[in-house]
Amino acid sequence: MRIVQSFWSADKDMLQNDFGWCSAQHHLMAWALSCLKLKTHYGDVHLYTDTNGYRILIEQLGLPYTQVEICYDNIPYNDLWVLPKILTYSAQQEPFIHVDGDVFIWEKFPREMENASLLAQNFEISTEYYENALKHIENDLSYLPDLLRESLRKNPIPSYNAGVLGGSDLAFFKEYAQTALDLVHRNYDKSRAVHSGIYNILCEQILFASIAARDQKEVTCYFKEQYKDNGYSAMDIADLSSINYRLKYIHLLGPHKRSRDNCELMSRFLYKEYPEYFAKVVSLFSHEHRYFTTKIKEVFPTPAAVNGREKSAGILYPRTSYAISLVEKSNEKLPAAQIEEYVTHSSRSVVKEIFNYETDLLKLIAGWNALPASRLYSIENSCQVNSAFFFLPKEAQLSAVIEKNELLTIIETPFDWTSGLSGIAESDLDPELTFNIACAPELFFNGFSEKSIDDLEYNILALLDSAVPLAALLKALEVCFSADEIENDHDSIYELVLMKIKRLSLKKFIFIKEACPEI
Repeated sequence: MRIVQSFWSADKDMLQNDFGWCSAQHHLMAWALSCLKLKTHYGDVHLYTDTNGYRILIEQLGLPYTQVEICYDNIPYNDLWVLPKILTYSAQQEPFIHVDGDVFIWEKFPREMENASLLAQNFEISTEYYENALKHIENDLSYLPDLLRESLRKNPIPSYNAGVLGGSDLAFFKEYAQTALDLVHRNYDKSRAVHSGIYNILCEQILFASIAARDQKEVTCYFKEQYKDNGYSAMDIADLSSINYRLKYIHLLGPHKRSRDNCELMSRFLYKEYPEYFAKVVSLFSHEHRYFTTKIKEVFPTPAAVNGREKSAGILYPRTSYAISLVEKSNEKLPAAQIEEYVTHSSRSVVKEIFNYETDLLKLIAGWNALPASRLYSIENSCQVNSAFFFLPKEAQLSAVIEKNELLTIIETPFDWTSGLSGIAESDLDPELTFNIACAPELFFNGFSEKSIDDLEYNILALLDSAVPLAALLKALEVCFSADEIENDHDSIYELVLMKIKRLSLKKFIFIKEACPEI
């Protein structure tokens, strides 16, 4: 089966632009993992890209595509990200499956999809938001084919999610692509609507569904369920923690690729399954890894820094500096000495408290800097994705041993500084509020992780001064619940504690020590 992917940079700097992900680095990690998982299950994987894409994905990362075509250097419509995909569809001369770069598979596609004349991820049901946006587009376009006009009047508007799209009906794709190109060319300079994100959906997903419906073509879908356009829950399509046990197909579409937890889990899979490619991406972003030239080099086979940059010390108090700029409505970056002086004379509690938090954090980092590389490397490997625990029988889960990261520190503060500072400059802090931010060292990225924890998570960590079986931890946590909850909602409490354990283990705050057998 021929697998194809399309990457178009639109002349953006791939080492700076995040392309909708948490960071540019996570974007490239995602492309690497997507390609490598496809290559694991299929031998024939092709990439259609531009020169920028070739330079990074092939020359720098060495992703093992069967064949690469540089064909998207001269696309004039920089906001039509769907156009190169449509051109890729039309270029195929044999049955194919096109897979987006935010899709990851842990098994081959079902045989019925591989043999289908037309295939897609799933049928998509339009919501009021999409319908209103599409109605605006319909009124603004100077050209709209009759079959699309008819589709936009249906309820729901027919659409197929194109996380995967393809099939053996090549004649269909020729017509589909030509219709889409006509739609683009005849509207681009005459309508503002073509610059909106929804126009991409119209040209790809809705047009595909419209032609298939007109010709009474059957479309085989990976997911038999129909999803609302805003209804893709993490549990259904983006739960990386359930890989190999519940989900074999992940699509980090839309907000799911902007989730810090999802990006961290995705990068952890790349680290675990393809460490040499993880190392190549890290080398492209050496300046974003605190320990790149020191601890990482000692224990992890990482190439030299490709871009020649190392992580600089940067601003000593970055969040305090940002808070000051918000308060003063200035973009000026103050040096550390001036920040300290400003804080001393400031009457704003927000500035003083964030400075106190960053001062505490800097003291922790100074101590972590002295840790041997082998210690951080051991932590990194101890917290690798261990999804099996959460799918074991309850009896086996209860006997598993939970251990706290002994390097964990909790900082008490009146605001959750990890959630951003939006709006904080306009108001002062509530002295009655208290937040607990857990911090622990790590080998990669900033050299530490931090996360605001709730009361139950705080109590879990407080009870883990020594490693205990989950059963003992649950018993100790009974003081956090009422007698009625313990008697009548035992299962709900159990699931809640499991959810907290998953969250804490993701951030390397706790470890599930006993090996989980394969299910």
